[in-house]
Amino acid sequence: MIKLVVSDLDKTLLPNGMDALEEHTLQVIKMILTKNIYFAIASGRSYKELKQFIQKKAYSIFFVCESGALIIYHGTIWNKHSIEKNKTITFVNKIEEKGYDCLISGVHTLYTTSNNHLYLDYLNKTKGSIVKIKDIKNLPEEALKISVFQKNKPIMKEAWIEESSNTLHLSYYGEEWVDFTEKGVHKGSALEKIKESFLEKDENIVAFGDHDNDMEMLLMADYSYAMKNGSEKIIKVCNETTENPIKIIEKIYKL
Repeated sequence: MIKLVVSDLDKTLLPNGMDALEEHTLQVIKMILTKNIYFAIASGRSYKELKQFIQKKAYSIFFVCESGALIIYHGTIWNKHSIEKNKTITFVNKIEEKGYDCLISGVHTLYTTSNNHLYLDYLNKTKGSIVKIKDIKNLPEEALKISVFQKNKPIMKEAWIEESSNTLHLSYYGEEWVDFTEKGVHKGSALEKIKESFLEKDENIVAFGDHDNDMEMLLMADYSYAMKNGSEKIIKVCNETTENPIKIIEKIYKL
């Protein structure tokens, strides 16, 4: 039996160009919850961003935030994996030294050390209010994720990124962000935690995704669906493709 449904948000559950979930999508989520099926949204976004998509408290879903570093369930922190403090300081200093802008994720707050006004304006428009800190040593909480903005810059060709992936987990979020979490922390590891605590041995998981940061999650699921417009890597590892996760969910549970 499929007991847990997990889906990426952007360009998966949330069609490209839309800024709100369709009412039918919300109704289907509500219906499967009444059948005692667990539902999770897994995203590179922060909890601050994700919670706006499902405001009603009746929707008791898992929010897998920050590429798996934070899981919120019933409005409280259920699981959290932060980046070690000295590692955070060293890496952010390296990012600044190389001339890149970065975003540091806390539980409820997003931070940056950037002085780039165009970047700051972009963050405030797309992410909401951002807290500017002068020095990474002044970060008031542990970092869950460090994101490097790469617009018009071939960041992945640089050796220091490859070196950083030896001590941090690297994943892509969209086309302009490279995300770093603690080593071994990703959507797949978050899904494993949920499975261990909430599912029985004979209960299965179905997952939907479209981009490379969904890889571990899709590999860990018992049944996996890639979006038809997803990356080639993701399509290759999934059982099937789809243009609409909600139609698949309706078919599975005969809604």
